[in-house]
Amino acid sequence: MSIAVLPVELISKICNHLDFQQLVALRLSCRALYKNTLENFAKAFYRKIRFIVTSESLHELEELSKSNGLREHVQELWMIPVVFDGIENLPGMISISSKSCRQVKGDEQESRHAVQKAMLADNRNLLESEAFSVRLRECLDRFNNFQTIGLAHYRTEFLLDPRQKTVPFLGRRQMMSRIDFRFDVYSLGESTRTNKASQIRKLNSLALSKLFLALCSSSCRPRKLHTCDSNFCGDIGSRIALSEEQFDSLLSTLEGLDDLHLCIDLNEAAWLKFFRKLAPQLEVLILSQDHMPSYLVQDEMPAYPAKGYVGHMFHDISFTRLRKLHIHELDINFSSLRSLLLGVKKSLVTLTVQRVTMRSEKSRATENPRSQHAESPGRQENETSVRYASPASQLTPLAVNPISLLYQPTVPSHVPNLPSYHHTVPSFQPTLPSFSTSSPYTPTVSPPEYGPAPPISPTSI
Repeated sequence: MSIAVLPVELISKICNHLDFQQLVALRLSCRALYKNTLENFAKAFYRKIRFIVTSESLHELEELSKSNGLREHVQELWMIPVVFDGIENLPGMISISSKSCRQVKGDEQESRHAVQKAMLADNRNLLESEAFSVRLRECLDRFNNFQTIGLAHYRTEFLLDPRQKTVPFLGRRQMMSRIDFRFDVYSLGESTRTNKASQIRKLNSLALSKLFLALCSSSCRPRKLHTCDSNFCGDIGSRIALSEEQFDSLLSTLEGLDDLHLCIDLNEAAWLKFFRKLAPQLEVLILSQDHMPSYLVQDEMPAYPAKGYVGHMFHDISFTRLRKLHIHELDINFSSLRSLLLGVKKSLVTLTVQRVTMRSEKSRATENPRSQHAESPGRQENETSVRYASPASQLTPLAVNPISLLYQPTVPSHVPNLPSYHHTVPSFQPTLPSFSTSSPYTPTVSPPEYGPAPPISPTSI
């Protein structure tokens, strides 16, 4: 008996045991199977869509948004904002073919280099054009079951490596057909790259601005908004090009948002309204400041300073429904963090704290902003004081390490002001029992949910 005459429910169960290539081969075997496996195929591989900011990828996204039978299954949309980190590779880096290992020279190498420069120009032109956000908004309006939107950060060398099968994205086939350059042995091991160049910060900020503009006046109502993906916190600049009217329209679109992951290298005043509006409805909040690789040794840490200091942002902001709070790579005012933790203690279920620098008002006032991450003699002493004052460390010392040994907080280099800083730490300790033992709400602390992600299985396209 032919498989094509089986009930659709049985065919669906058979498809659940097939990988992507096997399912594609089955669907192409006959017209009846192609039709009967469409819904199963769409659920498995069209729920989560990634696209890179190139003309080909955006065109494929537009075609997908117009496709009946597929667009209804799209629930997540992730935009990869940057191509080749926004900078050109040296000609020698693309002189060896990834397919034949043959080295090219002369005109052939120049032609390959010209293709790469054209891709970079296409990426920049799209991000700087007004039409990009309009086209993206039209796509969002067509996805009826859309729930999640965000930026995803991957190295282009990793995405285009033929050995890479874990992160599919729209436009990959066209990009790989246009350029064929050398892939080093580390391509698969380094899916992301920490790049402190101003160019990638500018492009990421442009991408976030275009994403917000696309959401303005859009009919979609996302529940989750991420400026970063789970395995990397992007390097986002402080300037987001939104007018006051556009900002109000964005807040209206996000009225149903309950899950927010935001990188806080941002101007405090510009985002205070954003937090104040969304705070009462949030259930999950991930706060991060910047990506700092876990493999950095202590001597390298001054090269990765916190770029924005979070002062009194969270005073008088009410997170009434917050169940999960994840804080990492954050340089924050001590009293502001205290207000945040005390404000969420009644509803909080999960709290994770990783590599957080807490500062007192007096220590902040005596610090030189240009050298806030410089070495100081009292650095280790300050780390000890802050570690034992952390609420998360007293809840579950083995599960959470609020201050990583790789990232130690700084103290003012002006010695006479040190005693005044130590005097402020014990004043917070008496309030700790009310946070950790309040009944009937008892927050539990889970291991950090971010950091390098495990290998991704091909469950989406």
